[in-house]
Amino acid sequence: MTTRSEPIANSVLLLIQQPCFRRGVQAALRDNPETSTWIVHEAPNPKTACQIVADHHPLAVVVDISGLAISALDLVRFTRCSTPTPPVLTISTFTQRYSVQEAFASGAAGYLLATASLDEIVRAITSVSRGETYLDPALVVPIMGLDGDGETVAEQFPRSPIKLTSREADVLRRFAHGFSAKEIARELRLSQKSVETYKVRGATKLGLESRAQIVRFAQNCGWFAPIH
Repeated sequence: MTTRSEPIANSVLLLIQQPCFRRGVQAALRDNPETSTWIVHEAPNPKTACQIVADHHPLAVVVDISGLAISALDLVRFTRCSTPTPPVLTISTFTQRYSVQEAFASGAAGYLLATASLDEIVRAITSVSRGETYLDPALVVPIMGLDGDGETVAEQFPRSPIKLTSREADVLRRFAHGFSAKEIARELRLSQKSVETYKVRGATKLGLESRAQIVRFAQNCGWFAPIH
């Protein structure tokens, strides 16, 4: 007689630093009929989260980017630390298009504002767990326009990395650090005209229109480590 192995229980992983917020999401998951039986895992940092993902294969990973000051590179690590890779739902305070674009380009399956209701968060979790792409309803019109030109969220924000050239990244990173075009040109041994060209090309790819937006993007990407 053969024994039947127990199936792996449905679960979700929360990487949310604020205790009250985390407990609220847990309670909302318990109260929802679709997720009431799900196991809720918690992780204090990306490294632990990757181990939980590898061990338990959650249906979704929920990451509060703003609360953890987590970068897009960390999101990429989440999507690569297990096979199959779980969908990542990001929660953020940033409403700008470039922040949304950067999150999806890094591998996120959903993007929610930190002001979203608990019911909305659960709705987003179940949506990404089914393989769908989810954008906070409050951002649909500001980000996609009144009709989104007929495109879905997944079509407007494909989950594939934005490809900057090494020069574009070098220039944008130094620009975010406060270097002038003249200083960047001297350090990278380029003309000032070339520096401006790389800056404009990189910023255009990322949808960034000002120094402040470039600085914010750099913060999200973890670009403020020392430059060697």
